[in-house]
Amino acid sequence: NGLQNRRLRVQVLPPVRNKRVNYQTKTSMNKIKEFLEGVRKEMKKVAWPQQQELIDNTIIVVVFTILISAFIFGIDRVYSSILELIY
Repeated sequence: NGLQNRRLRVQVLPPVRNKRVNYQTKTSMNKIKEFLEGVRKEMKKVAWPQQQELIDNTIIVVVFTILISAFIFGIDRVYSSILELIY
């Protein structure tokens, strides 16, 4: 058990003694290889959408982008007109 300071709610763990830690040194290429293998494994777990679902979602995004752009354009024109009348 480590030292404790209950007032500060701090616990200090004792140092590790007489235990040798065996660190494996990895080269940069090994790290890159492991990373790419992990990426490949995770990509196999991805649930990719069907083509029709992808098309539908793309259409929804494009339509809403156009609608929001038109709305912002309209608000900008109204504010510009009001500011031209004031100034």
